[in-house]
Amino acid sequence: MTKISKLPISLCKKEVLRYLGYKPHKSNLSPRVLELTDEMMDKAQLIIQPRGIFKTLEITNIQNNIILFSDDEIRLKGAGMADFLSQCSKASFLAVTIGSKIDMAVTELFDQGDSAKAVTLDAVGSDAVEQGVNWITRYIQNLAKSENYRTLGRRSPGYGIWPIFINKDIANLLRVEEIGMKVLDSCQLIPRKSVMALIGWVSLK
Repeated sequence: MTKISKLPISLCKKEVLRYLGYKPHKSNLSPRVLELTDEMMDKAQLIIQPRGIFKTLEITNIQNNIILFSDDEIRLKGAGMADFLSQCSKASFLAVTIGSKIDMAVTELFDQGDSAKAVTLDAVGSDAVEQGVNWITRYIQNLAKSENYRTLGRRSPGYGIWPIFINKDIANLLRVEEIGMKVLDSCQLIPRKSVMALIGWVSLK
């Protein structure tokens, strides 16, 4: 298990604007929009707490659409995931959050009636957590490369081949409470700006 208490992320203004629905070279951005984006990016830098944790396991067996790992605490089921991991001999489970302070700040801005700032800060949060996930993904990719593996694109519960209820199993495996995360009975992640994912390792030997 590897825990990173302070992920070294850099916010991307272009991505924040994309989350807000603006398209490069197609949207007319007013000075006010750009000013507000800069203001909320500065605000976010003061309150986000980007943290991550990951664990890499051996895949011990894939049979009848059930994937078994070297840690009995987790197993995956489903034809889509079994097919996706069919070439893999390892997989990394990861979780990233930027903390709850930004959630509270967004709620406070909405309560104050400043929806423009609230929506913009929320978009900054979306970029921040994605930057954190990208950083850990690159870290895992480098680890895999050093051991003569290549990695597959990451997959998250709730998207396509992977049901969202697996969030609870990943949370237990990674002990996500150590980075301030939890999973509700609805399988929603708290804080809201949090992500869980899996990255498959394929041996090059």
